[in-house]
Amino acid sequence: MNGGLVVGEERLFFGLDLVRGTVFQTDPSGRVSRMIEFGSSSEASGVGGLALDARGFLYVADPVGQKLRVFDPEGVKSRVIGEERRLHLAGGLQLVERDGVLEDPNDVAVDAEGNVYVACGEQFIVHGLQKFSAQGLHVLSFSSLGEPGGTFGGPRGLALDPDGTLWLCDTQFHRLQRFGQGGQFLDVMGPPRDEPLVSPHAVAVLPDGDLLVAQSLGLVVLGREDARRRPFTNRPLARVCDVCCWAGTVWILEREIGGFGVRVSRFDVEGNFLGVAVSGMRDLVGKASAWLKAEMGRSLPHSRAWHRLGVLHHYVLPESSSNLKHAERCYRKSLQAEPAGFEVCLDLAEVLTRRGRPQEAMRLYRESLERRPEDESVRLRLALLLCRTGGKPQARQLLLAGLDLNPESDLLRGELDRLA
Repeated sequence: MNGGLVVGEERLFFGLDLVRGTVFQTDPSGRVSRMIEFGSSSEASGVGGLALDARGFLYVADPVGQKLRVFDPEGVKSRVIGEERRLHLAGGLQLVERDGVLEDPNDVAVDAEGNVYVACGEQFIVHGLQKFSAQGLHVLSFSSLGEPGGTFGGPRGLALDPDGTLWLCDTQFHRLQRFGQGGQFLDVMGPPRDEPLVSPHAVAVLPDGDLLVAQSLGLVVLGREDARRRPFTNRPLARVCDVCCWAGTVWILEREIGGFGVRVSRFDVEGNFLGVAVSGMRDLVGKASAWLKAEMGRSLPHSRAWHRLGVLHHYVLPESSSNLKHAERCYRKSLQAEPAGFEVCLDLAEVLTRRGRPQEAMRLYRESLERRPEDESVRLRLALLLCRTGGKPQARQLLLAGLDLNPESDLLRGELDRLA
């Protein structure tokens, strides 16, 4: 989905894949009031769909980190739902697909009792829709079309109907499936019975029960009773990542097309445009920067606030000499406040590399590696930079030293083979 969106009481949350998974909390006007970040240089992360429960806890599907992350109302990580995906070698290298394992979780929904539903899988998968209890325990896995062992096709969007049923975008089969909360299959919309959909990937239930569906050919409304399709709005839209309907207002998250990067808009249920909360990456960075500067030294330590400001100019805005220069200044301010900032050192090294100062970057990587010799991501970054600057023999020695620490590392061994 490459981003998600959910709306609650005077609160809007939308998540983006930046250098790390990031969720922005704003008011309806788009004024940023919180940034929730997760992942690190050694822990990959991303953002899929979002959901809120009745207590105000935020659920984030992380298809890159292969988990469902839960945050309390203050934005503090509460827990993780789902077992870690593992590999086994029985008959070749395969992914273990079983109850409770979340493979590429793409979207999430939470019902009134706190039960959690997760859509997962990039390709064809049996365990593509799973239910967990409010305590995070696996309850059941749904069967596609109600057939035991039935396969979903890269399931994406989820939506809970007010009547308690669940709608799922069965993306690669170009259809929607409807289930009861107990796992029973109820209905299907899409070919061959109904008008065709093309890769539906997000869905919301409108107040009259009709379905708002984002698909490859645009945003459409499907009639609940007759499945007839009509355009939602005449206003041009970019690539719609997610949709949400709350209190009679439709919110739409768009990405990428036209150079604006991100846009969050609101419409009435008839498709009439009401306004924009976020009009582009520069608008988002400006609003997030204002919040970070206001909270610096209050709810946020100086080191963390300066680091986030640097990330916004480094990774979110288009790369330019002025943005990189501003990012370097912010990272150095962060290190002045907290010299031991590991992630800050890595981000600063990346900026220095892009600004044509590889020797300074390598010094930072070496210092970071001395502190965490087991961190393979730092070792790989330094090895790659050594290769670019004519230090291929040193890069090999660096990778061999890493294999001495972890002989089972396929990542280091693969890079070493590439350098052979």
